[in-house]
Amino acid sequence: MLLSKLTPVVLYNLKSTRGADGDLIEEYEDIFHADGAVQYLASDEIAQSAYGANLDKTYRFKSIYNDLEPFLLEKTNNSPDNLTKYLVEWKGNKYAVVKVTPLYIDIQWR
Repeated sequence: MLLSKLTPVVLYNLKSTRGADGDLIEEYEDIFHADGAVQYLASDEIAQSAYGANLDKTYRFKSIYNDLEPFLLEKTNNSPDNLTKYLVEWKGNKYAVVKVTPLYIDIQWR
């Protein structure tokens, strides 16, 4: 992945609470800013089998100094603080973290 066109992303910690009327209220805590490159996934057979119909809504992000990936990689274990509690904001939209490797993060529009 070519890191020549950098774009900023923000990592949020998602905190959900119930309101007085029982509705779910989401609050976002800004915890990490990173610059990197976002690329569209190719529609090959492997990506199709992994993401299916959501392939058009899935992007791959790589931070320039590889500082965001190790932070999220620790959250892949089955612990109370896992990936479902984190969101990535890119171009004003919030994305769920789908997959984390030491080299990149796959995010999906939610």
